[in-house]
Amino acid sequence: MAMALCVGMLDSLGADPDTSTHDLAKELKNPVSSLTLLPFQFNVEVGSGEGHPVGTTLNIEPVVPINLNEDWRIITRVVAPVVYQESSIPRLDDTFGLSDMELSLFLAPVKKSEDSLVWGVGPIIEFPTTTDPLLGPEKWGIGPTAVLVKQMGCWTFGLLVNHLWSVGGAGLRDVNATFIDPWMSYTWPSGFALNLESEITYDWEDSQATVPIRAGVSQLVTLGSQPVQFNLDGLYFFEHAPEGPEWGMSFTVTFVF
Repeated sequence: MAMALCVGMLDSLGADPDTSTHDLAKELKNPVSSLTLLPFQFNVEVGSGEGHPVGTTLNIEPVVPINLNEDWRIITRVVAPVVYQESSIPRLDDTFGLSDMELSLFLAPVKKSEDSLVWGVGPIIEFPTTTDPLLGPEKWGIGPTAVLVKQMGCWTFGLLVNHLWSVGGAGLRDVNATFIDPWMSYTWPSGFALNLESEITYDWEDSQATVPIRAGVSQLVTLGSQPVQFNLDGLYFFEHAPEGPEWGMSFTVTFVF
């Protein structure tokens, strides 16, 4: 019924601008689309340690698709985290700097299947760019990654998974972690959307899971001729490390090219 309502709303609009806004807003929910993106995601997380230290992270995440031919493309996605972390230990200075960067490469078909199923597979690579040992593992890492997306009417359902193993670097701790990111969203023809996801990480070295729930809203707008999407999300961590975050907020600005 929801899908029929969405299609009916689109048909009733008739105007191309509204339809293109809806299509573009939906494509932003697909990590292996043809869009070139420049998102800036600002996260504030409140820790569970003494004094509830606050950590802030600015993730710069450029996404660039590269067409190989008329059937296949490679989507490159970089995550560069700039971190400020308050100390939970008295008389110990706060920490600011760059954490380890990640590069994901997805091989994906250019055309969607008849059932609107989209997928991509490839490697994920971690670079030891950490400027302070407290902000990251300082390790080279590599592993597989895959994404699966299903879109029906106004609905988008997706699943992103990857696993990283460290293969060298100056850090003292090895990396052996699984990341699972299921999400769903409902997008209105106006470009407004409700979003729900969980970015689950399991650290096999420490046998520790981190299980947040991220829920929020997004709106696609046009500033002059530049499409921009704004996201506002709240986070709650159902499972976390002893000194890990308990809750947080996230604000994202995505420039669309």
